[in-house]
Amino acid sequence: MKTLLLSVICCIVFSACTSVTVRRPDANFVIENVCIQENPKVWVSDFLPVLKDGFARHGIATTVNSGTTKPAGCEYVLTYTALQSWDFVPYLSHAELWLERDGQQIGYAEYHLVGKGGFDLTKWEGTKTKMDPVLDELLGNSSNRISSQQRRNQEEPPIIEKGKPAQIQQSKSQTNPGFAPESSSFSRKKFFADLSLYDGPIVGSNQITRAEFVETADGSGTVRLIAPGNKLFNGTFHSEPAETQKLTVLSSRTRNTIKLLNDGNAGVLVANDDYGTRLECVYGTLVSSGGPGGVCGDTRGNKYKLFFDK
Repeated sequence: MKTLLLSVICCIVFSACTSVTVRRPDANFVIENVCIQENPKVWVSDFLPVLKDGFARHGIATTVNSGTTKPAGCEYVLTYTALQSWDFVPYLSHAELWLERDGQQIGYAEYHLVGKGGFDLTKWEGTKTKMDPVLDELLGNSSNRISSQQRRNQEEPPIIEKGKPAQIQQSKSQTNPGFAPESSSFSRKKFFADLSLYDGPIVGSNQITRAEFVETADGSGTVRLIAPGNKLFNGTFHSEPAETQKLTVLSSRTRNTIKLLNDGNAGVLVANDDYGTRLECVYGTLVSSGGPGGVCGDTRGNKYKLFFDK
């Protein structure tokens, strides 16, 4: 399966950084019909129609399954998630697609707006504008690849060093022309991640949006979670194998919504605010993308996906 990571960088002050990761199915697969497993938790109203239109554009028929079991005769199945952010109006800020054949993953695609899009006006572009190039890259249409989005940087997927949540290789286009790329985000002792709420009660101003990590030792350190209105969670993170992680807030059901490689990169994050809310996260190398990520839960019943900046 070919792997392609495309970081679309708009090098303008206050602009957004759009990260797109695509693992294309092997060309030997002959895909003529795909069953799309409908996700009722996705609030992006036009996401499913955009998916169906994207497959149709490549001559692939689709059948939507709204149940919980795979219908008979579905050789290829697509599952998905999509998350919205809010800035005056809702807009698509993250999406993932998983393509399976007989239960085995053969393709994957991820669209992610780093920092929720910041001040870049293109964050309000429609779902079709954002997802069509991703689908075309996944399904192999050379006429409308990600390069049409003014791609300036192409690199291999981020590698997580042993005992560390993320290794980030920056391109010169991300900073000033004289910037020399560093081998790891930890060489700078500081790195960042987004937390996107995907389930739970509406938490208003307490919804966490950014996390700042500061490494104080190899694979461990302090973390500050910044919520709107400058309400803060403070805590720690450390490396810990998945089999020894004992958490009190993050349920096994939530923990199992992601799959992590057993490669020694797993870790735990625990933080608290001044009002008694406790947040717990696990992170590591995602099986689906090969990049860093995680999942979190808090004592208010909210669940978050953790996305490290690339």
